[in-house]
Amino acid sequence: MERIISFIKGADSEKVSNGLLATSFLSVFVVFWLFSRFLKYNETRPGLALYDPILSSIGPYDHNLSIFLLTYGLVLFGLYWALQNRIGMLTTNLSICFLIAFRAFTLFSFPLEPPTGILPLQDLFLKNTFYCQEVLLKDLFFSGHTASVFLLYFLIPQKWVKRVLLIGGLSLGFLLMHQHVHYSIDILAAPFFSWIAYQGACFARKYILGSEMELESIEIAEK
Repeated sequence: MERIISFIKGADSEKVSNGLLATSFLSVFVVFWLFSRFLKYNETRPGLALYDPILSSIGPYDHNLSIFLLTYGLVLFGLYWALQNRIGMLTTNLSICFLIAFRAFTLFSFPLEPPTGILPLQDLFLKNTFYCQEVLLKDLFFSGHTASVFLLYFLIPQKWVKRVLLIGGLSLGFLLMHQHVHYSIDILAAPFFSWIAYQGACFARKYILGSEMELESIEIAEK
């Protein structure tokens, strides 16, 4: 079975042209840029303040440094394994686009006010790139930090890497709640949307590359 999967991935990777790969990376950049413009608008919208019994029983406590190091440590670690080949790059880029699209939809559809006692997240990377030098408080449902880590969890097949990302993702979610950066529902919903984004990327990849080569590869590998 591993030989078949490896054969299929190798065949698909050959079908990912330089142009397609460049387009996928450009798409990620454009989607991030558009999303940053939306986030600025989203801060001006009135939202619903939720009562969260979980947050009421913990914190708030400042975990800014820990959240920053854990988030980008896990993301860089995960990307190293996710971008091992062309098919991995394409799938990762498609997944990111789907995830950001879902975030824009949920943020627009379910505007929320910041949790009570929030200690604003000082993410130096986001603040100096997509947050346009601002500290955003209404970038809530669902948690982008948590979703990013779990997206990598679904993208990467290696079990030991998955375990690292799972433990790291759960820890990150707790720290975000303990700092009252997110409601608990923001954290709990993140893995679900990550999974949907991954599934959407797999479907889109299959549509883009076509399924004929995959079927032929299986037949050849089974002989």
